Amino acid sequence: MSPRIPASIEIWFQLGRREVRGQVVQLNLSGFFAATLEELPVGELVRMRVALPDGLEPLRCTGWIRNRHPERGGVGVQLFAMSKPWLDRWAAYYHVRRRALALEPAREARPA
Repeated sequence: MSPRIPASIEIWFQLGRREVRGQVVQLNLSGFFAATLEELPVGELVRMRVALPDGLEPLRCTGWIRNRHPERGGVGVQLFAMSKPWLDRWAAYYHVRRRALALEPAREARPA
């Protein structure tokens, strides 16, 4: 399993005919934790749109709501079905973000 890293990504969950908006606040290669104002059905597969900050159209995928964390105000989601190009975008974003986070302490340690 890949390490979890912090994020800030808009997401929309499709629940029947309505959409529930959320914010991905932590992710890894196989899923994420999303903060939501509404409860989502644990154990259900849901369609999602994920707005990666890469300037391209939102990813469309299916995820499995694995668990709910009322104390954290959100849900854990496992990615379930995603096209290969979109999976590649997810992985690329993850790796770029992880490298950027790894460099942050080094930037702070450099003298001005």
